[in-house]
Amino acid sequence: MKLENLYKIEELPSAEGSSRLFEAIINPQSDIFKGHFPGAPVLPGVCTLYMLKDCLSLALNSDVTISEISQCKFTGMVDPVSEQRMEFQTEIKEESEKTGRVNATVKMGETGRVIMKFRGGYRIG
Repeated sequence: MKLENLYKIEELPSAEGSSRLFEAIINPQSDIFKGHFPGAPVLPGVCTLYMLKDCLSLALNSDVTISEISQCKFTGMVDPVSEQRMEFQTEIKEESEKTGRVNATVKMGETGRVIMKFRGGYRIG
């Protein structure tokens, strides 16, 4: 699956040290929606996980891999035609120079509707 041209991410100002806030803007014209699903597009959950990985990479200024998923609950679908803004609220806790833990809540920016809750580990490199 190619994620080229699917989204853009930027970090937003956040008030607390280990808390980081990101905004992803979905491109509703992305080719991914031609197959998932034609005429009624839905953002695949794996794409939301990939966006979270990119948020972590941006926050840590390194290439990050999600190494463990303790909890991942999808609580709603994303219709890219009606909603394009997603907010990733993350709490990042470093365990060592190369590993850490993350808790994240993903909301739709237009409505504040929670679409994913995540808890797991990451590895740098």
